[in-house]
Amino acid sequence: MGIQPLTFNKILPRLNNVAGMEVQTRTKVTFRARSYDKKEKDTAEALSDLAMFVQDKNNSTHILSHVGHDARVCGLGWHEFDVQDGVIREGRSDPLLTIPDLADRTPGLTEQRFVGKGCWMPKDLVKQKWSDADVDAAQWGFAMPFGGEAYCPVTTCGGYMNDETQMVFVVEWSMRIPAKYYEVIDRSNRLVTTFDKAEAKAIAARPQYKNITEKQGYKIVFVYFTGNVLLEVLEDSYQLNPAKGLFLLTPTVCFRDNDTGAPFGLVRNAIDPQRRYNKTKTRLTWLMAAHQVIMDGDAADAQSVRDEAARPDGVLVVKAGKQLNINRHEQAIAQHLAALDSDDKDIQAALGIYDESLGIETNANSGIAIQKRQLGSSRNMAMVIDNALAAKKRWAEKLLYLIQSVFTEQTAFWVMDDAGEVKQLVLNQPELDAQGNPVKDKNGRPVLKYDIKTPVYDTYVEEVPDVASQQEVARDMVIQALPSIGGLQNLTPGFLELLGVPQTSKLMQEVTDGVPQKLAAANAAAEAAAKNSVGGLVPTNTPQLGAPIAA
Repeated sequence: MGIQPLTFNKILPRLNNVAGMEVQTRTKVTFRARSYDKKEKDTAEALSDLAMFVQDKNNSTHILSHVGHDARVCGLGWHEFDVQDGVIREGRSDPLLTIPDLADRTPGLTEQRFVGKGCWMPKDLVKQKWSDADVDAAQWGFAMPFGGEAYCPVTTCGGYMNDETQMVFVVEWSMRIPAKYYEVIDRSNRLVTTFDKAEAKAIAARPQYKNITEKQGYKIVFVYFTGNVLLEVLEDSYQLNPAKGLFLLTPTVCFRDNDTGAPFGLVRNAIDPQRRYNKTKTRLTWLMAAHQVIMDGDAADAQSVRDEAARPDGVLVVKAGKQLNINRHEQAIAQHLAALDSDDKDIQAALGIYDESLGIETNANSGIAIQKRQLGSSRNMAMVIDNALAAKKRWAEKLLYLIQSVFTEQTAFWVMDDAGEVKQLVLNQPELDAQGNPVKDKNGRPVLKYDIKTPVYDTYVEEVPDVASQQEVARDMVIQALPSIGGLQNLTPGFLELLGVPQTSKLMQEVTDGVPQKLAAANAAAEAAAKNSVGGLVPTNTPQLGAPIAA
């Protein structure tokens, strides 16, 4: 009909609403010791301080929020770790250029054989970076490796070469290859894992290498290629967990198709009603602006009628005895408005996010009806949020392994203390005796304080509010708990430990020393003394109320 199509995106504000709820409830992760061993607690607290430091420097919560939003839109969001010059970095990988292994049918894609990540690079740069590869001889037709049906969300290219821009599509495949690895107890009684048997023997405690255990695990290898040309094969420098074979890429899954395993987001189910809404809205806009004239052939000049009928203040002069009627499409407009409302409701139902959760006025008149629809939106998002939390746990596990792999030497960083002041925390620092000499173990090796190189298997991940330090977490928890326990004097070390207050904090030390109880007793004694002075005998030289005062 020559009508310009209109687009009214009803999906975006609802997805933004879910993103807003997630942003307002962001959390960070810390590590807690399961046992009561003091050294293990101290190590877990050091790991937590360092994890807070890394998350703060990388703005991790912001990146994870974007990854979660990608998952709700595309079905998959990707968080990526990287280590550059000994610094842990985080980022978001483009969900349209990252390719999962759909043969892995686990809900969270936790058993992938490979993950592909693509990027466009200038052809000259590719030839310079991989000078040994014959890029000019490449077959540029788009194909997937590993055989079988493959899911590829790469929508920005039909092949590996763009002749117009001379850009080449390079894919980095992270591959999980079965490999033997060795667990060995070294001379400092620490558990070490390695893929090299000779290295295991070299670091093993004597005699006869009896403490070396051979196990079957996985090694991560990077394979770079473009078209049908192999560019490079590298082993990952940070084998995070040989038993599992963890990639530096962590997927967040929204939903997966039962038949194909392909991921999909909240948008998929709402596409059809959104298209119907836009078509209906386009026709409605045209109907409201158009008028139809029905008249006898010579009732008036046709062009004049057309011009005047389109004007809100138009004047039509009709010949006597002739008929002229203007149809303003009232019935069709009413039908389109009803269809528009139906399409809008279909979009809400498909997304599971109703207008009430956005604060939009609806036909729900009672408070109970509004509350039920708001609750319905929250419950519809429960599985999506749960999948995101599961991915965050896997991300935190990789963060722990990376911290233990990267910070292997004596390292100093800055944390916030009880008073809100910045202090220095040193990892892998030799412990000193009263004379200032390094403390050594029975094998003559220095005993390290905050030795995070040793795997802490009794450490678990805990989510805390999005704050800059553990001290802020502890402060908020204690303040919330005080009214219910009856004041500071009822704090105990065990209760503070349950709240997650660091063992090294000033508050924990004061409670352990009984400072709150001593202050409470002193205050009670002072109040009792004050009451006795008021209720006791009044000195004789003090005038009594109503008594005459001597001149």
